[in-house]
Amino acid sequence: MTGEGAVFHTLDLDGRQVRLWLFRSRGRRVRIVVQPDGRVTVHAPARVPEDRVLAFVRRRAGWIARTLKKVDDYVRLPHPGRFEHSGAVAFLGVAHPLAVEPGGRASARMSAGSLIVRVPDPADRAAVDRAVDRWLKARAGEVFERALDRQMVIASRFGISRPPVVLRRMKRRWGSCGRDGRVVLNVRLVQTPPECLEYVVMHELCHIKHHHHGGAFYALLTQVMPDWPKRKEQLSKIVVG
Repeated sequence: MTGEGAVFHTLDLDGRQVRLWLFRSRGRRVRIVVQPDGRVTVHAPARVPEDRVLAFVRRRAGWIARTLKKVDDYVRLPHPGRFEHSGAVAFLGVAHPLAVEPGGRASARMSAGSLIVRVPDPADRAAVDRAVDRWLKARAGEVFERALDRQMVIASRFGISRPPVVLRRMKRRWGSCGRDGRVVLNVRLVQTPPECLEYVVMHELCHIKHHHHGGAFYALLTQVMPDWPKRKEQLSKIVVG
């Protein structure tokens, strides 16, 4: 699951592991979109069972693979620098359209791939931002818990115990680990791609055993997550919001 309004899957399409997000929409047909960053979003009517949607996706594996090849050949531009911008909010690396509506009480929810925000005065940008931040923090708690579950399957084999986790909005760091073993994660991390989020979680888990960035730390990190340099490079292009 990617959170409210979407389901996350990893499928083997023609030998390539492809991450895709399934959104339920009001349309009448299943629609597949290959994003510029190489992610695949699938929009399907609520009445179509999930197994039928995934079967349709698999039948389109050839087209998806060819389209991804074109995307791979693009010249990647640097990340624009901020997650939230006019008209969109990033969640797990995907930009979702932001729709602001008048409403009695501030709230936010994901619907058909868009983040719907209701506030008394739609022109009150500060109120909109607060509603978005509350939604992101709530989703972060759910997403981080699942990410920690997955990473602990590996980390526990190396004598790392599950730590208490605190969510905090930080300006300069994605995460930290105190001497007491408590891990702090930046709420904004929920806006990065899953592989970046997983890297930060595993990085901090390794600090439970090695409170430094010396050879022993990186040796452990490489054991538990061999592709961490690629993930770190991807994350380095994203500015903490």
